[in-house]
Amino acid sequence: MLVQAKDWKKLSGTIGVQKLEFTKNFAQPIDLFRSTADIFRRRRRQSSGSSASSPMLLDIQATSESDDIRISNNLGTARLGFDLQATGPSDAPLLNGFAEADPDSGRFGYLGRNFSLDTLRLDWNTAPLLKGSFSLSGSHAVRNTCAESDKPTAATDSSDYCHILLSSRGTLENPRLAGLTTQDCATDPGDDG
Repeated sequence: MLVQAKDWKKLSGTIGVQKLEFTKNFAQPIDLFRSTADIFRRRRRQSSGSSASSPMLLDIQATSESDDIRISNNLGTARLGFDLQATGPSDAPLLNGFAEADPDSGRFGYLGRNFSLDTLRLDWNTAPLLKGSFSLSGSHAVRNTCAESDKPTAATDSSDYCHILLSSRGTLENPRLAGLTTQDCATDPGDDG
């Protein structure tokens, strides 16, 4: 619904998203969020340069309504769910809500390795796009090797694998690597644990 009051236009309503696939590639994960922020900055410059147009206020609620919302690009793949509200001027909107990946649906790359997605969650509490917080975690299984020969062990059960765990959190503007650890790695080839 588009309403005009005095010098402001207001766009409000609810959007239910049934299907969406985001496929644009990025050099770095932060570039994804910076490109979105750049769109708003360009709109702000364009709207401040033309005094003929009225500023627009947003009050939009967007929710995912199916399992067919996906990211599939060079950074990773995942199915997403979200419930977001955008409010305020269109050139500097504030977001409230979350976006979250299905942990069984995805993977992401880091340091040339593919990690299984365990957690991906973005949260906004009435904040600009890049001020949203996020948490990301995943694991990568590496086959254990025999210490004497550096060849893979003959057995194929799950104890033959070491898991590299990666976690990251922070704001979208300032992401931080929280940890890169190993789990279930035997220090002695004869060790069962």
